[in-house]
Amino acid sequence: MKKRVMYAAVMMVMLLMGACLVGCSSGKVDVKVETPDGTVEIKGDEKSGNFVVDGEDGKVEMKIDKDAKTIVINDEKEGKTVKVTSDIDTKKLGVDIYPGAEVISGGSMEQTGEGAGLFQGVTLMTGDKVDKVAKFYREKLKGATVVDMLSLQGQIMFNLQQDGLNKSVIVMKDPEGSGKTQIAISVVPGN
Repeated sequence: MKKRVMYAAVMMVMLLMGACLVGCSSGKVDVKVETPDGTVEIKGDEKSGNFVVDGEDGKVEMKIDKDAKTIVINDEKEGKTVKVTSDIDTKKLGVDIYPGAEVISGGSMEQTGEGAGLFQGVTLMTGDKVDKVAKFYREKLKGATVVDMLSLQGQIMFNLQQDGLNKSVIVMKDPEGSGKTQIAISVVPGN
């Protein structure tokens, strides 16, 4: 239960940081939160991006880069470090990128300690039709489990366990109705 308070406090740091971007002149954060599960103190400096969440269950340090593209959370008691970034290197993804597709969004989360691994994802867009893109991934992801819902939902999913990773590719009509094809790729540690 107390861990929930700590992680809620980490989320509060992100909210407070956003509020400071709008209205704090000093950029300093010093908040004490009392809950039935315990007390948590949040201290930090928006300008440096350094924050500490300290509670009865331990201390978590958080560093946010000035562009807010990378957040690093270090929980010494649990022996975990989590790095979340909005940048992704598609060459290191482990799944081929559809030729000519535009990267719409992407990111990764790397964790050490229990549950360690690198979790990556990217969303692409192309003007090619779903059938053509699906054919590309059928050839590239040989041995993948394929769930074909083209006729029902206009999408096709590929799932492949390879090299200790679970690789998933979803090819679908753009949900916003642009007539383009959206490709969602995720790569997570396997069992």
